[in-house]
Amino acid sequence: MKKTALGVLIGVLLVIGAVYAINNYITPTNEWQDFYGYIQGTKVGDIITAKDSNGIICGMFNISREGEYGFLHVYGDDSITTLDEGAKRGDIIIFYINDKQLKGNASWKGGRETTMLNLSIVAGDNEIKQCQKGVCCDIKNKKFKAQGNQPTGFVDDANGLCSSYVDSEVKCTGKGTCYILTKDYYCNGNDVDIHVSYALQDTCEGCSYCANNKLKCKKYSSSTKCSLLLDCDYLNNYYIEGAQSSTTTSYCRYRDYKDNYKYCDGFGFCSSLNCKYSESTKATAGICKYIGGCSGNIPGAVKNYLKGTSCGTGKVCNGNGKCVKL
Repeated sequence: MKKTALGVLIGVLLVIGAVYAINNYITPTNEWQDFYGYIQGTKVGDIITAKDSNGIICGMFNISREGEYGFLHVYGDDSITTLDEGAKRGDIIIFYINDKQLKGNASWKGGRETTMLNLSIVAGDNEIKQCQKGVCCDIKNKKFKAQGNQPTGFVDDANGLCSSYVDSEVKCTGKGTCYILTKDYYCNGNDVDIHVSYALQDTCEGCSYCANNKLKCKKYSSSTKCSLLLDCDYLNNYYIEGAQSSTTTSYCRYRDYKDNYKYCDGFGFCSSLNCKYSESTKATAGICKYIGGCSGNIPGAVKNYLKGTSCGTGKVCNGNGKCVKL
């Protein structure tokens, strides 16, 4: 009876350990690089994993849309621990689909960069082989031979050639970032289906945007706001204008800075904050008077020079702000 109970306990512990191992493939750190792109031949539910040069699993993604993946976080090693949690700068990242190696790898840079990387299934695992036999095509050329099978949707021209074509499309993600991609259709010589490849043309973010299937981002004008209303009050200050003496006039001025927005610079970037101010006079000190304070955030106050302070030839201040004859 005791042996049976012990066996059950061991079995439960093994199951718990297996679940723990599955849930702990990856150790997230505060350093990573994001990957995204297209991968033909995948289906919803497939699992992509990323391994560093030491074979450590440092990223995992569950396919939710056929033929696409991302963003796949690939974590870096935490330098303050003795464990190997992930990649180091320069490591070659190898990608796998359901534990089978994919064609396509990348050097890990970290810095929370976002990298587009198209992947494909390696030969022997349904890799698309271009220009093998029958129909032969090249996505760089605008035409391909139509000998035998012809992909549906294409139309022969007068010379018996089948015209290829390139579309552009915009893929937008969060935080105002858009990716302009070219979508190039081609055949692989082994079937009658149309295949497609993608190439990143431009990334629009900040003060640039995607516009009407253009292959390059357009820039917002310099009148376009690129921030929320920002506080400029921290710049407010008092200062003295004019020489301080018993025979001159000086002023306590106040600069009041108005809250403002950042604006695009017309070249695709958000310019620095430009805080504009209005100015007012808070105090005036004439003969036999001077201004105390009036610096930084300290207001100014008009004070009188001491009695007997010279205020001109044969004249002195009387201590009450008046200049009198001796």
